[in-house]
Amino acid sequence: MDILTKSKAILILIILTSSCGVKDGSVSTIRKEIVKDFQHQTFNSDELMITINDTINNWKKNQLEGYNYKPTVEVRVDSIIAMNKAKDKIVFAELRRIGEKHISDDLTYMYGVKIEGNWYFFGGPTIVLFRKSPETPHTFEELSDLAYKNIFRHYLKRKSNGELEINEKFFESMENKNLSADGFGSCFECKTFEEYVMYLVKDNWSRRDTTDYTAQ
Repeated sequence: MDILTKSKAILILIILTSSCGVKDGSVSTIRKEIVKDFQHQTFNSDELMITINDTINNWKKNQLEGYNYKPTVEVRVDSIIAMNKAKDKIVFAELRRIGEKHISDDLTYMYGVKIEGNWYFFGGPTIVLFRKSPETPHTFEELSDLAYKNIFRHYLKRKSNGELEINEKFFESMENKNLSADGFGSCFECKTFEEYVMYLVKDNWSRRDTTDYTAQ
C-alpha cells in the first residue's frame, strides 16, 4: 500500500480549558476500552496504525508544514481509530505535548480517506488544552482521555436493543461541504469529496518548513 499524505489544519480552531487532573477518568477509560474492542472487531486497526505512523514519519522526513517542530514537542497518534461502515473513512487524533514552560498542549482531528485502494490523510481542527501550570504538561494518558471525551465519544451509538453501531454522522464534518457555495472548504472548484481530498494532498506537499529548530 502506498503511503500518502496530509494537509494542514483547515477548519476552525477550538479552544478549551482543562486541568492536568482529568475528572471521571475511570469511567472514560472503560468507555475507551469498549470503543477499542469494537474497533478491533470491525477492522485491522494495528495494520492501519502502521500506515498512519509511517505516513507521519514521511511528513517529518520531508519537513512538511506542521511536522518540522522543535525537539521539545512530542507527538503521538491516539490508539483509537474510528472507521465508517463502508471502511473508506477514518477519524483519529494526534496528541501533542508542546514542551515545558508552555501554556497549553494540543489535540488535532486527523482524517483518512481510502480512494482506489490507497489511504490519504489530512488534518482538521485543533483543540487547544490549557494547562493548570505552564511547567506541568498533560501526560499522554490525559491527552488520550481528553481525545475520547472531545472527539470519539460520539463515534458509536446504541441501537434500541442495546447493541453498539457506528454513528455515520460522526464522519460528516470531515467533508467540509460549503453551504453557501459550490465546492468543499477552500476548494470552490472541487465538485466531489474525492477531488477535495486530492486538493488537500497536493496543497500539503507544496508546503515545506525548512527552519532548523534544533539551532534555536
